[in-house]
Amino acid sequence: MAKNFVQGTTAADIESAMTPVGGIALNCRLITERPNVIAEITFETKEGADNVVDTFNNQSVSVDATTSCVFD
Repeated sequence: MAKNFVQGTTAADIESAMTPVGGIALNCRLITERPNVIAEITFETKEGADNVVDTFNNQSVSVDATTSCVFD
């Protein structure tokens, strides 16, 4: 789960920010859009998913001029 994206962030925005670190994303879907966006993203490999968590956990991330703090 990736959460705390500001409203208006799309699944494509999240996927484009995460795939350079995690590799191929098999799926990215928004779970909620209000009050903040929460997304579920599935990577092709566990290593890719682990890289994303290691890189972005408790970090501020710029996604299409928005800021988020991610990962559970």
